[in-house]
Amino acid sequence: MTITKLQNAEFGEVLHIFEVMEKHSVPCSLELKLREDADPFMSIIRQSVKTDFVERTADEGGDAMQIYLGETSLLFSVSESYGKEITESQISLCIANETYAAWFSTGEMSPEAIADAHNYIEDIEFEDEVMAVDVHSDDFEAALIWLTDRIREGRVIKNVKVLEDGNQILTVGYTNKGE
Repeated sequence: MTITKLQNAEFGEVLHIFEVMEKHSVPCSLELKLREDADPFMSIIRQSVKTDFVERTADEGGDAMQIYLGETSLLFSVSESYGKEITESQISLCIANETYAAWFSTGEMSPEAIADAHNYIEDIEFEDEVMAVDVHSDDFEAALIWLTDRIREGRVIKNVKVLEDGNQILTVGYTNKGE
Protein backbone atom coordinates (compact mmCIF):
# COMPACT_ATOMS: atom_id res chain seq x y z
CA MET A 1 0.00 0.00 0.00
CA THR A 2 1.30 3.45 -0.95
CA ILE A 3 0.58 6.43 1.28
CA THR A 4 0.87 9.78 -0.42
CA LYS A 5 0.82 13.29 0.90
CA LEU A 6 -1.96 15.59 -0.27
CA GLN A 7 -0.98 18.50 -2.47
CA ASN A 8 -2.10 21.97 -1.46
CA ALA A 9 -5.03 23.20 -3.51
CA GLU A 10 -6.77 26.52 -3.93
CA PHE A 11 -10.43 27.22 -3.29
CA GLY A 12 -11.15 27.66 -7.02
CA GLU A 13 -9.50 24.37 -7.93
CA VAL A 14 -11.48 22.43 -5.31
CA LEU A 15 -14.69 24.08 -6.52
CA HIS A 16 -13.72 23.02 -10.06
CA ILE A 17 -13.12 19.41 -8.94
CA PHE A 18 -16.55 19.23 -7.27
CA GLU A 19 -18.10 20.62 -10.47
CA VAL A 20 -16.33 17.84 -12.41
CA MET A 21 -17.80 15.24 -10.02
CA GLU A 22 -21.26 16.71 -10.62
CA LYS A 23 -20.80 16.88 -14.41
CA HIS A 24 -19.70 13.23 -14.62
CA SER A 25 -22.22 11.95 -12.00
CA VAL A 26 -19.41 10.63 -9.81
CA PRO A 27 -20.57 9.61 -6.33
CA CYS A 28 -18.61 10.97 -3.39
CA SER A 29 -18.18 9.93 0.24
CA LEU A 30 -17.39 12.15 3.23
CA GLU A 31 -15.80 11.66 6.64
CA LEU A 32 -16.03 14.69 8.89
CA LYS A 33 -13.59 14.58 11.80
CA LEU A 34 -13.29 16.99 14.68
CA ARG A 35 -9.66 17.84 15.42
CA GLU A 36 -9.77 16.51 18.99
CA ASP A 37 -11.36 13.18 17.94
CA ALA A 38 -9.76 10.31 16.04
CA ASP A 39 -13.14 8.82 15.06
CA PRO A 40 -15.34 10.43 12.39
CA PHE A 41 -18.01 12.79 13.71
CA MET A 42 -20.13 12.12 10.61
CA SER A 43 -19.85 9.87 7.55
CA ILE A 44 -21.76 9.92 4.29
CA ILE A 45 -21.32 7.12 1.78
CA ARG A 46 -21.52 7.38 -2.04
CA GLN A 47 -23.87 10.28 -2.66
CA SER A 48 -24.37 12.47 -5.71
CA VAL A 49 -22.54 15.80 -5.64
CA LYS A 50 -23.78 19.29 -6.46
CA THR A 51 -21.94 22.51 -5.70
CA ASP A 52 -22.52 26.25 -5.89
CA PHE A 53 -20.32 29.30 -5.45
CA VAL A 54 -21.81 31.54 -2.74
CA GLU A 55 -20.89 35.21 -2.77
CA ARG A 56 -20.96 36.62 0.77
CA THR A 57 -19.80 39.84 2.41
CA ALA A 58 -16.79 39.91 4.73
CA ASP A 59 -19.21 40.18 7.69
CA GLU A 60 -20.75 36.88 6.59
CA GLY A 61 -17.35 35.19 6.45
CA GLY A 62 -16.48 35.93 2.81
CA ASP A 63 -17.14 33.88 -0.31
CA ALA A 64 -17.80 30.18 0.07
CA MET A 65 -18.77 27.00 -1.72
CA GLN A 66 -21.94 25.10 -0.91
CA ILE A 67 -21.54 21.35 -1.37
CA TYR A 68 -24.54 19.06 -1.48
CA LEU A 69 -23.96 15.35 -0.89
CA GLY A 70 -27.34 13.79 -1.45
CA GLU A 71 -29.63 15.63 1.00
CA THR A 72 -26.79 17.03 3.13
CA SER A 73 -25.62 20.61 2.58
CA LEU A 74 -22.18 21.82 3.70
CA LEU A 75 -20.73 25.35 3.43
CA PHE A 76 -16.96 25.94 3.23
CA SER A 77 -15.31 29.36 3.28
CA VAL A 78 -12.56 30.53 0.93
CA SER A 79 -10.32 30.85 4.00
CA GLU A 80 -10.25 27.10 4.78
CA SER A 81 -7.18 24.96 3.98
CA TYR A 82 -7.58 22.73 0.93
CA GLY A 83 -5.70 19.60 -0.11
CA LYS A 84 -6.09 17.17 -3.02
CA GLU A 85 -4.86 13.91 -4.44
CA ILE A 86 -5.82 12.95 -7.97
CA THR A 87 -4.87 9.42 -9.02
CA GLU A 88 -5.55 7.67 -12.33
CA SER A 89 -9.05 6.70 -11.19
CA GLN A 90 -10.02 8.52 -7.99
CA ILE A 91 -9.90 11.90 -6.23
CA SER A 92 -9.44 12.62 -2.54
CA LEU A 93 -9.98 16.11 -1.13
CA CYS A 94 -9.51 17.54 2.34
CA ILE A 95 -11.03 20.79 3.58
CA ALA A 96 -9.83 21.73 7.04
CA ASN A 97 -9.45 24.43 9.66
CA GLU A 98 -8.46 24.43 13.33
CA THR A 99 -11.77 22.76 14.33
CA TYR A 100 -12.44 20.02 11.76
CA ALA A 101 -11.22 18.14 8.69
CA ALA A 102 -13.68 17.08 5.98
CA TRP A 103 -12.34 14.22 3.84
CA PHE A 104 -14.05 13.62 0.49
CA SER A 105 -13.29 10.68 -1.77
CA THR A 106 -14.84 9.64 -5.04
CA GLY A 107 -15.71 6.29 -6.42
CA GLU A 108 -13.86 5.14 -9.51
CA MET A 109 -13.80 7.81 -12.18
CA SER A 110 -13.50 7.56 -15.94
CA PRO A 111 -10.29 8.77 -17.62
CA GLU A 112 -12.34 11.65 -19.12
CA ALA A 113 -13.48 12.78 -15.66
CA ILE A 114 -9.92 12.62 -14.31
CA ALA A 115 -8.71 14.64 -17.32
CA ASP A 116 -11.44 17.24 -16.65
CA ALA A 117 -10.32 17.46 -13.02
CA HIS A 118 -6.77 18.22 -14.20
CA ASN A 119 -8.05 20.95 -16.57
CA TYR A 120 -8.32 23.65 -13.93
CA ILE A 121 -6.73 26.94 -14.94
CA GLU A 122 -5.37 28.51 -11.76
CA ASP A 123 -7.28 31.53 -10.47
CA ILE A 124 -9.12 32.09 -13.75
CA GLU A 125 -12.51 31.88 -12.05
CA PHE A 126 -11.90 34.50 -9.37
CA GLU A 127 -9.36 36.97 -10.75
CA ASP A 128 -10.44 40.37 -11.98
CA GLU A 129 -10.56 40.62 -15.76
CA VAL A 130 -9.73 43.76 -17.69
CA MET A 131 -11.21 44.37 -21.11
CA ALA A 132 -10.89 47.19 -23.61
CA VAL A 133 -14.21 47.94 -25.34
CA ASP A 134 -13.90 49.65 -28.71
CA VAL A 135 -17.34 51.10 -29.45
CA HIS A 136 -16.45 51.52 -33.15
CA SER A 137 -15.19 47.97 -33.62
CA ASP A 138 -16.88 45.03 -35.31
CA ASP A 139 -16.14 43.15 -32.06
CA PHE A 140 -18.30 45.47 -29.94
CA GLU A 141 -21.23 43.02 -29.84
CA ALA A 142 -18.88 40.18 -28.80
CA ALA A 143 -17.56 42.43 -26.01
CA LEU A 144 -21.11 42.99 -24.74
CA ILE A 145 -21.79 39.25 -24.78
CA TRP A 146 -18.54 38.67 -22.82
CA LEU A 147 -19.60 41.30 -20.26
CA THR A 148 -23.13 39.86 -19.97
CA ASP A 149 -21.71 36.37 -19.38
CA ARG A 150 -19.48 37.66 -16.55
CA ILE A 151 -22.40 39.46 -14.89
CA ARG A 152 -24.52 36.28 -15.08
CA GLU A 153 -21.67 34.48 -13.24
CA GLY A 154 -22.13 36.93 -10.38
CA ARG A 155 -19.30 39.32 -11.21
CA VAL A 156 -19.68 43.09 -11.21
CA ILE A 157 -18.11 45.97 -13.10
CA LYS A 158 -15.57 47.20 -10.56
CA ASN A 159 -14.01 50.01 -12.55
CA VAL A 160 -14.69 51.85 -15.82
CA LYS A 161 -12.29 54.17 -17.53
CA VAL A 162 -13.76 56.10 -20.47
CA LEU A 163 -11.15 57.23 -22.97
CA GLU A 164 -11.37 60.46 -25.01
CA ASP A 165 -12.57 58.60 -28.10
CA GLY A 166 -15.47 57.01 -26.18
CA ASN A 167 -13.84 53.62 -25.84
CA GLN A 168 -13.84 52.05 -22.39
CA ILE A 169 -11.59 49.93 -20.23
CA LEU A 170 -13.60 47.73 -17.84
CA THR A 171 -12.44 45.79 -14.80
CA VAL A 172 -14.84 42.96 -13.98
CA GLY A 173 -14.62 40.68 -10.94
CA TYR A 174 -16.12 39.47 -7.68
CA THR A 175 -16.63 42.14 -5.05
CA ASN A 176 -15.10 40.16 -2.15
CA LYS A 177 -11.89 38.97 -3.85
CA GLY A 178 -8.94 39.71 -1.64
CA GLU A 179 -10.90 40.54 1.52
